[in-house]
Amino acid sequence: MEKLSNSEFYQMIFLLHRYMSADMDQFENWSFDTEYGPVYAELTRVPSGPPSGYDNLNHIAGSSES
Repeated sequence: MEKLSNSEFYQMIFLLHRYMSADMDQFENWSFDTEYGPVYAELTRVPSGPPSGYDNLNHIAGSSES
C-alpha cells in the first residue's frame, strides 16, 4: 500500500476532527490489520500522558479549539 499524499493526510485529519467533534462520545478503540501486523488506535477525551506529549493538529483540521 502506498503512503498518503499530503492532501489525503490533511483530509484524514479534517475528517477525524469532525468525527471526534460531532459523533464520538467518550472513547473509541479500533484495530487495523496491516502487512506488518495489527495496529491499535485509541481515541479518548482523557490523555494517557501529559498533554505536552501530544501533537496539536488544529492547524491542519482548520480549528482553533483546544
